[in-house]
Amino acid sequence: MKGALLTARLGAAVEDFTKTALRRYPGAAISLFPVRVQGEGAAAEMAAAISAVNSWGGFDVIVLTRGGGSAEDLWSFNEEPLVLAVSGSRVPVLAAVGHSKDLSLCELAADARAITPTAAAEAVFPDARAVAAEAEEMARRMRVAVEGQLQGRRAEIEALGSGASKAFARLLDTARRDLARLRSALAGAMRMEAREASERLARLRAALAGAMTVTLMKARSDTERLASQLALLSPARRIQAGREELDARKAALASLRGRIIQPFRLELDRARERLELLSPLAILSRGYSIAMDAKGVIVKRSSDVEPGDPIKLLLGEGKLAATVTSREESS
Repeated sequence: MKGALLTARLGAAVEDFTKTALRRYPGAAISLFPVRVQGEGAAAEMAAAISAVNSWGGFDVIVLTRGGGSAEDLWSFNEEPLVLAVSGSRVPVLAAVGHSKDLSLCELAADARAITPTAAAEAVFPDARAVAAEAEEMARRMRVAVEGQLQGRRAEIEALGSGASKAFARLLDTARRDLARLRSALAGAMRMEAREASERLARLRAALAGAMTVTLMKARSDTERLASQLALLSPARRIQAGREELDARKAALASLRGRIIQPFRLELDRARERLELLSPLAILSRGYSIAMDAKGVIVKRSSDVEPGDPIKLLLGEGKLAATVTSREESS
């Protein structure tokens, strides 16, 4: 989000807006366009600034604001040039002029309205902490979903393991019953005559050997098949795959969080550098001063004051009160 702030350079609106914006959204990019917000020519100056922002491009919103005042102080925001500039702006305009009781034509023509500079900053820039909290909640939901899938896979594997054990137990029971029946037949044959008993015993022994061989071969085959299935459905393998997927998603989330926050930090550093370059205090510290008349209006030409008029001088450190003794027109 890149915003153009149109207001008085030394007004409280600048501090209120930027302080709130940077607190809520450390990566906020704010460009200050200092303009007069009251007095003769103020409306034309603000209209020209709006036109310049539209011509340059690259801005998401224009915030036109000041810190309130009397109806006379706010009259510039009712003048036709400014109202037309606001309504014709291609860049959305948010007007924050005065307080809720002060409604100007400029606010009616704007795309949105806020009652104070602070409220305007809150409307333009989201709360970065809320964005971070939402990202943490998304990560938590992803972890819960992955853990739920792992639990489901564990249950499936345990069920398969239980089924294999039961099947193997059934095969052993069948073999035991077959063996019991053969032993019973063998005992009956032993009570027969010797020759018949011998012959039948031989036949029974052969049948017993064959039956045991078949039964054991079937049991061995079923056991090997079940062991192969259990190896494919190993809980360790499923859990390891789930952990790798979870680690990959955590890494992706960390990378996404870095890509989101890094541009905001860079924009904040550039905004700080631009604010320092535009700071009037930096200019005053080099030996310059700003002269203002009794109403606080900056004196730009010698014709703005008369001999005998009181003036104030704003220095790099402190202020001076003076009186105009004479003036000289520029040649």
